[in-house]
Amino acid sequence: MKKIFLALVFVIIYATFLSLGFECLLVLSGMSMAISLDSPDVAIQYPRFIPFCRIVGFFALASIIVTLILNLKASEKFGFTKKLWCTEMIIATVISLPLIKPWEILFDFLQQTF
Repeated sequence: MKKIFLALVFVIIYATFLSLGFECLLVLSGMSMAISLDSPDVAIQYPRFIPFCRIVGFFALASIIVTLILNLKASEKFGFTKKLWCTEMIIATVISLPLIKPWEILFDFLQQTF
């Protein structure tokens, strides 16, 4: 029971930070396309948003790596199987896709507010 609860906690953490990283990637690629196609007006309008997305994206990547290390240590202690690892990663990826939308709403709010 404790093993499954711990696996669910790891799935939620993976999904949260994976969706945050996807959103940062989407925002940065969209802004870079807007800058290259239109003009650098996007970067002038939102001068702090591009560095913010980069910092948050690196934070999400670092968090995923730390979570992976913690998952490896928990795997040794509780005996996670390969099947459980694969199930964790598949479920985390599937759950992270709908979680991109709340991050998008938050980023739009931050972009318009600041």
